[in-house]
Amino acid sequence: MSDVIERQILQQADDLLALKKTWAYGTWARDRYDDPCHWGSQQVVRWSAYGALAKFAAPWTKGLGDRGAMLFGMRAEHRCCAIRGTMRTVNDRLGYWPMMRLLKAGLARDAAPYIPSGRAGVRFCREESGALAASVGGLRVLTGQRATEE
Repeated sequence: MSDVIERQILQQADDLLALKKTWAYGTWARDRYDDPCHWGSQQVVRWSAYGALAKFAAPWTKGLGDRGAMLFGMRAEHRCCAIRGTMRTVNDRLGYWPMMRLLKAGLARDAAPYIPSGRAGVRFCREESGALAASVGGLRVLTGQRATEE
């Protein structure tokens, strides 16, 4: 059941961010004055990828508040890339198009990847980082450079 919900959250985030004018970076969400605001606010007009994931995870975690929505959004992010925090890095440092490619990659996966422990886990993370770099546009993720807008 969780896989179905995670896929639905990713699909809703992808649909919301399909128009570049609804996308934000550097914060969870922005209002019409371009000021940072809470991702669940009524004044939001633009969301970051991680803000959109939290927005659509919120209905599934009503009793757990904001923290529950953010954690469930992170579970959906895990479908895109097993390395925690990747969505935020790609969204804020690389820009709109690499972030959309990452969302599409998550939607294409059948389930979130399993992370083994020990040396196999280290090898897995190295391979996952390489696959991520190839899919979103090189090693700029690691260097912290911001991509130019396309």
